[in-house]
Amino acid sequence: MKIIRPIEITDGMIDSNTAFPEDIAEWESAGVAVEPSIEGVNSPISDMLFYSTPTGDVLAYQYYDGSRSWLKARDWQTGQIRVVSQTSNFPLGLAVRADYRYLAGSYDNQIEIFDAQHGERVGSVSLGEIGGGWYILYGASTQVFWRSGESLLVSSGPFFNSMDRRQRLFFVANNFISGSPVYTQIHDPGTSYSDDVITHILDYNGSNRYIYGINQKLVVYNMTSSSVEAEIDLDILNVNFLVDAKFNDDETAIYFTVRSGGGIARGLYKASGANYQTVTPIISPVGQPSEPGRIQLSNDGTMLSLAGGFSSHILDTATDSLVSGTSRADFGTSNSSVVIPWSPDDERIAVVPAQPNDLGMFNFRTVGSWDLVTADASDYRAGDRVIQGRIVYEALIDEPTTAPSTGADADPPQWVQVRYANQWRAFDGSSAEGSEGDPVEIQITPGQAVTGVAVLGARAQSIRVVVEADENGVVYDSGEESLLSNVTVNDWFSYFFEPYTYTEDRAFLDLPSYTDATVTVTVSNNGETAILGELVMGSVLQIGDAQYGTSVGIIDFSRKETDQFGNYSVVERPFSKRAEYDVAIPSGQTGAFQIELAKRRTTPMVWIGDENKSETIVFGFYRDFDIVLDNPALSLGTITVEGL
Repeated sequence: MKIIRPIEITDGMIDSNTAFPEDIAEWESAGVAVEPSIEGVNSPISDMLFYSTPTGDVLAYQYYDGSRSWLKARDWQTGQIRVVSQTSNFPLGLAVRADYRYLAGSYDNQIEIFDAQHGERVGSVSLGEIGGGWYILYGASTQVFWRSGESLLVSSGPFFNSMDRRQRLFFVANNFISGSPVYTQIHDPGTSYSDDVITHILDYNGSNRYIYGINQKLVVYNMTSSSVEAEIDLDILNVNFLVDAKFNDDETAIYFTVRSGGGIARGLYKASGANYQTVTPIISPVGQPSEPGRIQLSNDGTMLSLAGGFSSHILDTATDSLVSGTSRADFGTSNSSVVIPWSPDDERIAVVPAQPNDLGMFNFRTVGSWDLVTADASDYRAGDRVIQGRIVYEALIDEPTTAPSTGADADPPQWVQVRYANQWRAFDGSSAEGSEGDPVEIQITPGQAVTGVAVLGARAQSIRVVVEADENGVVYDSGEESLLSNVTVNDWFSYFFEPYTYTEDRAFLDLPSYTDATVTVTVSNNGETAILGELVMGSVLQIGDAQYGTSVGIIDFSRKETDQFGNYSVVERPFSKRAEYDVAIPSGQTGAFQIELAKRRTTPMVWIGDENKSETIVFGFYRDFDIVLDNPALSLGTITVEGL
């Protein structure tokens, strides 16, 4: 008897999904919506970012109050502080892992790691010798990017060895939570300690490429080939300093900001084409100091926020046109050194004024809802359907004035939630309806170890699971396993004339444990539409041995009623699986068994009596369980599970 303890699969983990897109437009809003500000800090912010938790969005930020540096993370909805850290060193940067489990803050030669959901410090790294004879110097500054698992991309310096000094080195730090860090892939740009101008890493694509600036050049470095992939000469723009740079969503272009000597900004540019050598101006300010500055792309890559000392901008990356060229009067701006981060749902940005209020406070607030095209709220009529996030909504009134996600909870409601959009049905918590495609292939990088995958409610001929690790290549391949079932075949007549039947539920419980792996699940139906009902992945736990005597069945939600004349009325509705598992447990493990199930009493899990018997695979909650302490060696238990 085994269970899969599911992880939450966030949008950022999904690398690709071939399920059919819906023929329903994304929701488009009109105007600018400004939320009331919440109390901030009494000093300018140096960096901030948004991330999500099961209880709401969290804003993490760093600032220096003149004597101490602070890192804090605040629940946006409640104002509760989750993370607090302080140091005497000036802060430099923040990074959150793709699954939002860990938050990293860097300063001086120190990197601190926090549990992003609960706030506890779980790791601390002091950079010293990183290999190759390089040692960090006093007064270092450090920037970090998450790769996956316990792997960070680090930009730090200055460093020295027995022969020379370097302003900055770039390298990978592994194993920094569970043990002593191991440093690999050290890149030495060859900078002179006193003469060269070099930036920290400005962007990282999450796998093998990053951007930095050195001596009037924007450099793209390829970690796989350990070589400079492209250089953009900034001399042609009459500038000598790169402020910030970011890949666009598919890395076919780079957005970057620059300034000349004396802090005079020279605008936002886009580099594209072969080796990024075609440079196009996007925003060209006229001599305003410190504007524009830091760049932040939305999570889906369709919008770009640009912070500046005098104005802030929202750019539509599809057309490179401004959808919001706003002044301080519109919604305030950030300091030129501060990024304007997007909320996890891409509907808001967090801003902080360039100047304090009358009480000396820099208060936070969010701004959202930009019209990326020409549609506005009045274009929607009752019955119109739109997609917001993962959900399909339907308008209940003409000219709704709220976003679907908030209008569905309004009193009276303006929108109603219909269902998950097709590409997200495989993650809606139920196998009754699934994602359709030809085939359905979903590639996920969970950023943590996954040892089990379950596919529920599949309607297809075959399934395949492949696990590929960054450095080891393909480490697991189930091969193409048939889902055809011969349960209805008991003679030659049924062999030739009975319709095909399929096994809908399949579990793979022997995946190798890699924290940097990508998992690809494919269900195919021989050129016809395949359906993936629910995709679940997580860690596998053995909780005893299922015994014969286990019973299985379904819970039917259909209605079957008779009128006064005995006529039947049948309304077919979905059903869910159920099982009552008889389990044998070593008596010495019954306490751990009880604790484990008690912890997960509200968590749906995949329950597997026998992975070769699909009828014993159920995704759902347990209703109750009993353990009979039968004898000193072996105890017997019963677990009743109701599927979703």
